Amino acid sequence: MIKLFVSDLDGTLLNGQHVISPENAQAIRDLEAAGIEFLVATGRSYNSAAPLFKMHGLSPSMITLNGATFFDADGSVKYTHTLDSSDIEEILDYTTEHNIEISIMTPEDYYLGNYDEFIERIATHVEQAKSDLDSDSDDYDDTTSTSQFIVDTSYVHDIREYDPNVELPICKIMILSTDDEAKKQFMDKFNDYPNIDITSSSPDNLEITSIKAQKGLALEEYAVQKGYTINEIVTIGDSLNDRSMLQMATYSFAMENASPQVKSLTNYEAPHHNQNGVASVINDVLNGKYN
Repeated sequence: MIKLFVSDLDGTLLNGQHVISPENAQAIRDLEAAGIEFLVATGRSYNSAAPLFKMHGLSPSMITLNGATFFDADGSVKYTHTLDSSDIEEILDYTTEHNIEISIMTPEDYYLGNYDEFIERIATHVEQAKSDLDSDSDDYDDTTSTSQFIVDTSYVHDIREYDPNVELPICKIMILSTDDEAKKQFMDKFNDYPNIDITSSSPDNLEITSIKAQKGLALEEYAVQKGYTINEIVTIGDSLNDRSMLQMATYSFAMENASPQVKSLTNYEAPHHNQNGVASVINDVLNGKYN
C-alpha cells in the first residue's frame, strides 16, 4: 500500500505557467484525505515553493534546495546541510576569475550578481505569465532558472549584500550560464570534489550542494523516520536533480516532458506537466493501481 507520494515542482507538479493547477491541487487533497502523505522535493527554496501551495490552502512538508534543507508542514526547519567553507571559497574564486554568473542560496534567502538585470528578466516573465493566464493558454513554458521567482522576489538580494559573518550559511550555489563549454569546464574541475554534489534542473544552470544534500538521501532519511518502506513510496520528477530519489523507489515516474536520460532512471512514465500528470498518477494510486 502506498503511504508517501513525493513530487518535484518545476516541470512536474507545476504547469507551464509555473503554478499548481486546480486539478493537481485537488488530487493532493484527495491523496491526503485517503491518509497518504504528500511530500515536496524541490531545488527551490522554501520561500519560493511555499506560496504556490498556500494559494490552494495546502502546506506539505518540503525537502528544499535539492535536500539541503527540510521544512516541516508548519514551516519550521528540521535540518540543514551546508557547503564546506573551503569548497565555497574555491568555487567563488573560480567563478570570479572566469566571470561566471552565480547565485548563493541560504535556507531563507537568494543572493545573486547582476541583480537589476535579473529583476528586469523576472518582470518580463511575470508579464508573460499574466498574459498566458488571461488567455487561458498552456503554452508558456520557460525552462530557465528565473521561472521560480514569478510568484515572489522579496527574498532575492544583491550578492554584494551577502556577509558570511552575519547571514545564514550557504546551502546551494548555482552557476547561471547558457555557455555549455563554461559549464563543462566547471564540471571538469569540481566534479571529483568529495564533499559536493553537482546537478542541474534546467539548461541554463548547474546546482552545487553538499554531498549530503540530495533529494534521495533526504527522502531515505525521512522514510526511515516515518517507517515507510521503498515499496510504499511514489516518486515523480522530470530533471537530473531528481535522479537520486527516482532511482531509489519502486514506483518512480518520469514526466512525459522529461529527457530520455531521466526517463531511463524510472520504472513508469506520467503524462505531461501541462496535462496534470501528477494528478493522473495520484488518481491511479487512489484507485489501487500501484498497491
